[in-house]
Amino acid sequence: MHFAVDLGTMPSTLKPSYMPNTDITDCFLIPQTGALPRPEKVIVQMKQLQDIVKNSYPQISLDTMTTSILAELYGQLKVIPQRSDSSKFRPEQQVYNDILDFIETNMDKNLKFQDIASSFGYNPKYLSHLFFELYGVPLKQFILDRKIETANFMLTDDDKPIKEIASDLGFSDVHNFTRAYKRRTGITPTEYRNAFSKRLLFHK
Repeated sequence: MHFAVDLGTMPSTLKPSYMPNTDITDCFLIPQTGALPRPEKVIVQMKQLQDIVKNSYPQISLDTMTTSILAELYGQLKVIPQRSDSSKFRPEQQVYNDILDFIETNMDKNLKFQDIASSFGYNPKYLSHLFFELYGVPLKQFILDRKIETANFMLTDDDKPIKEIASDLGFSDVHNFTRAYKRRTGITPTEYRNAFSKRLLFHK
């Protein structure tokens, strides 16, 4: 992404300790380098931006999509890591991290939070409450959100049949997958694929 700036004010030098308050300054800082914990989400957004550019959408559409991508980068690079800051680490945080790893490893299964609780030896109600306290969304919703995000990546990055994608994500059949996908996004997997197909970021 390219930006036009007033070169008279560049380069800007900031103290390492400086961290703007987004509520006051309406701005945020993104580090020069970093590893995204969930890169597929940004890749999908970049494909959407490519689609907007290709179809000559107005400038406000470009600005809005770009801002959304920058906000996602900021969230993944700054907000999420701070949740696991060692200076504020709590024993429950390790359980939370283990749950995330478990979900990613078992994405191909029909995961239920009761099964996850059983795997870690916790009471389902306690684990559900703990996850909500740490992450801010119900565990069931988080699992579905991760499946939908992964589905978006798969729908635009390969030619797998939707039925196969549904199976890879632990849905009992393509109808249940389509129903869950549309309830969460407002469109069907086929409509999403048709809208953003062949928008690969990396091509020879």
